[in-house]
Amino acid sequence: MRDTASVRSFAAFTEARQAIAEFRQRARAAIDEAGGEAARVRQWIDHDCHMHWRTQVRVRGERLAVAKSELSRVLLGMHGEASGREQRALVARAELQLAEAEQKARGLGHWLREVERADTVYRGGIQPLARAVEERLMRAESRLVLLLDRLQAYLKGTAAPPERTTGDAGAAATDGSAEESAEESTP
Repeated sequence: MRDTASVRSFAAFTEARQAIAEFRQRARAAIDEAGGEAARVRQWIDHDCHMHWRTQVRVRGERLAVAKSELSRVLLGMHGEASGREQRALVARAELQLAEAEQKARGLGHWLREVERADTVYRGGIQPLARAVEERLMRAESRLVLLLDRLQAYLKGTAAPPERTTGDAGAAATDGSAEESAEESTP
């Protein structure tokens, strides 16, 4: 065991605590942003896409009605064309486009369920990381503050280094090796 603690700068402790606090804040923001992105995708599918394809079904249905009407006029001889080949092709194309829009509108429910399922899996997987970011990094910040306070008290000579309780020893053994080595280096 040494006779003195060789602490050259308290600023390093303060900077480390600030870096941990900044990292915790950024990590929390990134986790929240990812969850928000999933919510935006659900909103986009449920609202924007649904509205788009519902409108497309209506518009394409109207195009089909116009194409069928034109075919009827041609077949009745109003335009002088006997076969109506162009109008039949227009009707067939309009029917395919309407069928596509109806299929897309029906498929939205499937994709909404898929996004919700993926979001649930994501949230379940990210939960341990979110807890670790919040709890462990906050604990590390607190320990750095405590260590800094102890070192300052030691230098001032106002207080003897506090005795470690059984709970502190177990926590320091698993998480606080810096705290332990700093205390061991004090006389």
